[in-house]
Amino acid sequence: MKSKILILIAISISNFCFAQKSTLNEKFLKQIKLEAKPVYIKASDEISELREDVKLSKQNLIPKSKVVKRFNELVGATMGKLTSFEAVDKKLQKAGDSYVTFMFDKEIARIAREKASEAKFNSENK
Repeated sequence: MKSKILILIAISISNFCFAQKSTLNEKFLKQIKLEAKPVYIKASDEISELREDVKLSKQNLIPKSKVVKRFNELVGATMGKLTSFEAVDKKLQKAGDSYVTFMFDKEIARIAREKASEAKFNSENK
C-alpha cells in the first residue's frame, strides 16, 4: 500500500514537472535536472546493487537475510520495509525503476521549490 502511494506521488510530481515544462525556461529546467543528477545516480546505483545482491543470493553466494537487511537499510524507508527475500526480489522487479524515477523527480521538485522560495525572498528584500 505504502509503495503504491509513493508511486502515485512520483507520477504526480513527474506529471507536474512535465506540465510545467512549457512555462519554465528550458535552460532552467535543464539546470535543475543537472543539480538533481547525483540523486538519480545514487538511487540507480542502490537498485543495481540490490538486484546484483539478489542474483548472488540465488546462487547461494551471499545469505538471503543479508539481502533483506541491505534492502531495508538502503530503500526500505521509501519502498517499504520487507521481511522476506522473495518479497525483496519481487519488489525490485516491480518497483525498482519506479524508485529511481521517484527519487529523481522528488529531488527535481525540491530544487525547483527551493529556487522559487529563494527568488521570492530576493524579490521581497531588494
